[in-house]
Amino acid sequence: MRRHSLTYFILALVFALASLVAYVLWFLAFSSAHTEAVAAATEVIRIEREDAAIANAEDTIAALSADEAMLNGYFVSSDGIVPFLEELERSGEGQGSLVEVVSVTPPGTSGGRLALAVRIEGSFESVMRTLGSMEYGPRDMRIVSVTLDTPPVEEATMWIAAATFSVATLAETP
Repeated sequence: MRRHSLTYFILALVFALASLVAYVLWFLAFSSAHTEAVAAATEVIRIEREDAAIANAEDTIAALSADEAMLNGYFVSSDGIVPFLEELERSGEGQGSLVEVVSVTPPGTSGGRLALAVRIEGSFESVMRTLGSMEYGPRDMRIVSVTLDTPPVEEATMWIAAATFSVATLAETP
């Protein structure tokens, strides 16, 4: 019986050792996989933060582009000078006056601003409204000088204004 008990004991000891070795190998494998999983999760978190920062930067750029487009609307670009002058000449129609662009000085000679002289004909009220709509319109325009001519006695309803404006222009970027 002793031999039989000893065999069971050795067999149990071999199974215990095998179980211990299997557990150690499993633990090492699990520990390695756990380390890889933690590294992968850290990388995912880093990438998500990077994506959030990129999305935030894109939103900021979009907002700045919209602001830039709005601000550029206050200035006259070098390509838009002729349409701007045509727009000015049509601006008096709604006020009941006639607007004529008399002279334009290129932006390079007046510090990045366009010097503009106009002649406005109409009733006193329409001339003043036209001047106001030009000065307070959607562009950065300043009245430099205004001269109002009193009408001759036979044409008491016709007034003539000669105005000089300074208009902001966009600087050309290379």
